[in-house]
Amino acid sequence: MNARTRPLLVGLLGFLILWQVGPWIVNGVMEPLSSLSRRSQSLEDSLETKRKKKLLVLKSTRDMKANSTRSLPPDPVAAATLYQTWLLEQAAKAKLSKVVVTPGRIDNRPARSGTEPAPYVAIPTTIKAEGTMAQVRDFVYDFNKSGLLHKIKSLDLVSKKRADDPSLEVEIQLEALSMPTAPKRGSLLAADLKPVAMTKERKEYDSLQSKNLFVRGYNGPPAPVRPPAPPMAPPRVAEAPKPDMVDEKEFVYLVGAVAAYLTEQGGTTTRQADATLYNRSTDASILLKEGGKFTSAGIEGVVVSIEEDAVTLRIDNQLFQLRLGQNLKEMQKVAAPTATAPTVPTPPAT
Repeated sequence: MNARTRPLLVGLLGFLILWQVGPWIVNGVMEPLSSLSRRSQSLEDSLETKRKKKLLVLKSTRDMKANSTRSLPPDPVAAATLYQTWLLEQAAKAKLSKVVVTPGRIDNRPARSGTEPAPYVAIPTTIKAEGTMAQVRDFVYDFNKSGLLHKIKSLDLVSKKRADDPSLEVEIQLEALSMPTAPKRGSLLAADLKPVAMTKERKEYDSLQSKNLFVRGYNGPPAPVRPPAPPMAPPRVAEAPKPDMVDEKEFVYLVGAVAAYLTEQGGTTTRQADATLYNRSTDASILLKEGGKFTSAGIEGVVVSIEEDAVTLRIDNQLFQLRLGQNLKEMQKVAAPTATAPTVPTPPAT
């Protein structure tokens, strides 16, 4: 064997050995190391998950302990009675009238297991009363500030008037919680609870009065002030500014239009078209027919034509177009269609 072929034989022999022994090295040495590394990472992830769950349990326990001090008494029946008495006191404090408190069906949740009690019992209550917007504001403000474990599920206000500061019919759906770990109380007075720190003072909600949606024309611009008379003009008494009047035409909208449809009656097919005007201030609808008369918001006229998205009206011998979604104050005047002379055919030449 010469010096040139010896390195080739050694390299070939080493390759054969590596080829035979390599898989054993990978399976016997590297694979166990990789498995140990994956197991270590899995244990670390599991430990982190358990650590987060522990923190969550500690936080939940702390919150449950804090909420139990704000809860109604542990006996649901006694809690419902005390809660009704407390609501009557708060309504009287807010100067609401005709107050009626009605308890709802108590939701007895099933226990988690045979020995553990339910975490809480929901006590629904409905309160109906009458009062102004300011009185409703005071009741809701004190309700949220009381510190009790309760909430307002819904609040409905109805007014039969649209002037001054009308009295509102109030209906409030409430829900309070009674926890078995709560301390026993003989009353729900504010002295027994720690009030909640409100982010705003009561007076900061006075803007609700100026934006009372139940007062018509509440947000109109102020009346213009007349300028003083010129120096050389004879003296005159300045007239008091007149209050802004609400234009009822602003509340009457075109809410629907059907250009044409066919109806059958007595074997006769008739083409009809109609549209609908809706008065938001009176909650009344007016059905328009082509060629029919109408009266709304002090306007009398005749329906000339009805299209898919507009109607043409004749008012005081003038044509106006009212488009879908516009009110009567936004309708546009249109020109009357020009009549074209009929075409007379020319006789053929003889």
